[in-house]
Amino acid sequence: KELNPNQIEFLKEKGFVQVRLCGLEAYSQWFVVKKPETNESIEHYFIIQAITDELKKYTQNVTAYPTFGPDIVFQVKRGEEASGWYAIEVETGKRAKNHADLEAKTDKNNRNDKPKYTQWWFVVTDKYYKPEYEKLHQTITRTEVKEKIASLFR
Repeated sequence: KELNPNQIEFLKEKGFVQVRLCGLEAYSQWFVVKKPETNESIEHYFIIQAITDELKKYTQNVTAYPTFGPDIVFQVKRGEEASGWYAIEVETGKRAKNHADLEAKTDKNNRNDKPKYTQWWFVVTDKYYKPEYEKLHQTITRTEVKEKIASLFR
């Protein structure tokens, strides 16, 4: 909202798009977002960036993987003590139709070994998909992310 129309047009010429999305809040806003270089959707890319930005308020040990592994992996430290690695799988609901793919992703994250995740969960961008994903693994909505992250670092 701090950009003027000329700045927005300049960014669009550089590969950005202007879209109305919901971030980690319960309401939508207009954003200027860089188009992802992979085949992921703009919404998926945007939520990963929003969660990564939120995590960086607490730790710099955050990695987003656009094409393999969990979407986001991060380390939680309390004081001098490292308490482990955590992972997040962002789901827009488009994959809910491919149940076998989701089961494979769940199995892969449950048997990971490098690093061994202390915990991982699905983050769904649409609260109506939460019950479907919860059948496979612990699931939170995008609006629950900030509270969940804060609780890990207390």
